Amino acid sequence: MSFSYNDHEESFTNLPVYLHNIQRTNPHSYTFIKTDVLNRFELCFVAIRCVINTFLGCMLPVIFIGSFRIRGEYLNSMFVAVSMDGNNNTMPIAFGIGVANNVNSCTWFLMRLKDAIGEGREVAFITNMDDTISSFVGQVFPEAYHGYSSKGVLIYYHLRIGQSTNLDYLFFRACKAYTTQDFEKSFSKLSHAAREVLANIRKTKWARAYFPNIRWNVLNINIPEFLLVLSVSQRNVPIITLIDAIVQYIQQTFAERSVVGGMLNTVFTPYTEMVLHRRMQKVNSSEFGVWHCEEEDCYVCSDNNPTPEGPDFPLPDNMPDDVFQAMKATEEANERDSQISRTLNQCANDVADQVIEKEKWIAETTKK
Repeated sequence: MSFSYNDHEESFTNLPVYLHNIQRTNPHSYTFIKTDVLNRFELCFVAIRCVINTFLGCMLPVIFIGSFRIRGEYLNSMFVAVSMDGNNNTMPIAFGIGVANNVNSCTWFLMRLKDAIGEGREVAFITNMDDTISSFVGQVFPEAYHGYSSKGVLIYYHLRIGQSTNLDYLFFRACKAYTTQDFEKSFSKLSHAAREVLANIRKTKWARAYFPNIRWNVLNINIPEFLLVLSVSQRNVPIITLIDAIVQYIQQTFAERSVVGGMLNTVFTPYTEMVLHRRMQKVNSSEFGVWHCEEEDCYVCSDNNPTPEGPDFPLPDNMPDDVFQAMKATEEANERDSQISRTLNQCANDVADQVIEKEKWIAETTKK
């Protein structure tokens, strides 16, 4: 069935059929539409089944939930649930698009997310402190851990005491500390005003040293740049066009990562391999050693087997060249995408500022 990708009203009319076709091509996916008492559109929810299955079976049980404004004739809010895989890549597992960001919309989106991921697995949630949806996570998931992203806490901190490179550095030192002793040491170096602000936020919500196990040391999960670009650069786009762009992005990203995952022949992801490689190169102690055990295909730590001297301790040749090259190409592509996204964001913001100035000028001229 063909849909109009240009007409807003026709797009809303065809939306139920479009979402039905998503379920036909992606069996057992979750698609819902929320309407008001007059049967007018308020919000839709989409979660692709293969991504939900991957989250439940292979990804970290940590979900970042966020909401932000989008620019459109009828639409002005988007909700996203993003998780992270073992290769440090983010993936949207569900999203919603609606006409308003209010109590009913936030609660409804979270309820549909609960339907999609089920209640059989313990999951942790991360939000930004200033996000509207943050207030409703505990209502829909009362038993789940709910913390804040470190970047969100930093914004909260800036709003109250201002920005300072020194204080930001000490904040992240405290935030990233692995032990409570290291945390207290860095925290004590913050200014009195900074400590007072942060004392109002429970440490288990933002400091790694106090995280419960379910958070898995995750400080932040970023919203994919693609979604942020949509929020600022796409204006007056019909809803089907917007949803279709997001679904295609999710499917393409999922397919690309499946190909890379199929080429792995070790128990570690390429990202983990590279992290271990960097850390092993830094190890130069006669009291502590880290080396690769070929028989068990794992890394072993011991105080009786020091690593070789020098900073050039090599990573065992257990990562295929094609996998490494694929990872390198992916990182380069991500960097290019990020640069393009930043440029688009800046251009969109500049245009928005010009429009605002023009509207002010028109208003002032009219008054005269």
